[in-house]
Amino acid sequence: MQSGNQTGQQVSQSLQATVQSLQEARQQLTEEEKKKIMQALRRSSHDLLGLSKRQEELMQETKRADRNTPGINDMADSQQDLVSGLNRVGAQLYDLSQNTFFVTPEIGKALGKASKGMQESLDGLEGRSPGKASKNQNNAMSGLNEAISSLRSSMQGLSGAQSGIGFEEMMQRLLGMSNKQQGINQQTSQLGGPGGLSPQQQAQAARLAAEQGALRKSLEQLMKEAGNNSDMQGDLKQVGQDMEEVVKALAKNNIDRPTLNRQKQILSRLLDAQRSIHDRDYSKKRKAEVAKSYEAVSPGSLNLAKDRRKERLKNELLKALKENYSRDYKDLIQKYFEALSQSESTKGTQ
Repeated sequence: MQSGNQTGQQVSQSLQATVQSLQEARQQLTEEEKKKIMQALRRSSHDLLGLSKRQEELMQETKRADRNTPGINDMADSQQDLVSGLNRVGAQLYDLSQNTFFVTPEIGKALGKASKGMQESLDGLEGRSPGKASKNQNNAMSGLNEAISSLRSSMQGLSGAQSGIGFEEMMQRLLGMSNKQQGINQQTSQLGGPGGLSPQQQAQAARLAAEQGALRKSLEQLMKEAGNNSDMQGDLKQVGQDMEEVVKALAKNNIDRPTLNRQKQILSRLLDAQRSIHDRDYSKKRKAEVAKSYEAVSPGSLNLAKDRRKERLKNELLKALKENYSRDYKDLIQKYFEALSQSESTKGTQ
């Protein structure tokens, strides 16, 4: 017994050490992941800052020009270089947005504003209209500076996040929404009954409608922050629509079975969204798809020249028989070619 207890203690200590080691390894991976994303965000911010400075210099030069200025074509070339630089940074951030929620829609919106300003400025320079070009260059600078500000906010959020991806934060917020929705569902199910709602119950329904509306706004904000994550948008879009319908029903004191069922569906989809995010964070699983109907297209009939029919059939038969088919298949192949040969002979005598 004493020996068994000692062995058990040793095993327990070994397991605890293993668990601690795994936790430390996971924490290390998380920190490395955050470091990589932070570096990518910082690099994009630095690149955009450089573009902003160059855009400002070009804007000052453009303001001093008129349509007869000899160097206006060179200005257009410089503006094209800035457009190319912005496209490169935008592509990098788009790729990064597929792996983290810290590339926010605000960043994308600001980059779009900058891109529009740069392109219209380029059009103005190519049309020898420096006044129009300089105005759009100022808009481009504004978009670049807004993007830089949003990137810095994302870096601040990332520094205090549990991971670089941002899934844990999303999971916590979805969990909080699920808990609130469950509470709303339970309170709603206690309302109603024969004879309609009492004045006190009507007041409670109005309060629940306000809570459901507030939860819907929180969901919209979460979806906005999800940005380019199309899977996240798809998971939660229907939830927002269902919440809106529940708000309308509660505001009208309409506590019927469809409303209660819709609330259950909301809670179910919120839980499904959490599982979906968890799966995308820790695994890459194959996705099943519903079977589709496909229209079979038959190949055309054999087109054998009359003087080569028999020789062609003979060669095809020999080629097929050389393949590693079973004896039964070889017999079927031979009968098939014999039938073809007879058919061709019959056609030749007609």
